[in-house]
Amino acid sequence: MPVEIEIEGLAEALDRFAQGDVNVGKAMVRATRRSVALLRRKLARYPGKSTGHIEFKSDKQRRFFWAALREGKIQIPYRRSGTLGRRWHTKVEATTADVVGIVGNLTPYATFVQCAGKQAAIHQGNWQTEQDVARDAADEINGYFADEIAAFL
Repeated sequence: MPVEIEIEGLAEALDRFAQGDVNVGKAMVRATRRSVALLRRKLARYPGKSTGHIEFKSDKQRRFFWAALREGKIQIPYRRSGTLGRRWHTKVEATTADVVGIVGNLTPYATFVQCAGKQAAIHQGNWQTEQDVARDAADEINGYFADEIAAFL
């Protein structure tokens, strides 16, 4: 799910960028790289371990759980692989008129763990979503761009 952060003063900087000011373009790329790196670091953080309390929604779910545990298909306590955190990646694309920063994760279950609106109930309140991270990092990201914009204006 795309997350947008509004940068103050960016419109004027992009006007100069569109007019061919190479220094502005480099500044925007630098700020964007710092921004996506920050978001990637924050998204890759794992929350503390849960209490381990299991609340079954149905009798069928309870039977499945105990059968899977008995057959060795699941382990208690659950061991985190770290795959979700390692698979966050970033990309910065610059054209003559725009700079776009992308942060993504191709892990098949990432959507159910960290995507706002699609997060599984078991992860809600424990795992941060991409919306949470973007909202919490917005001031710091604005600062990156403000520093770069101030340097050339």
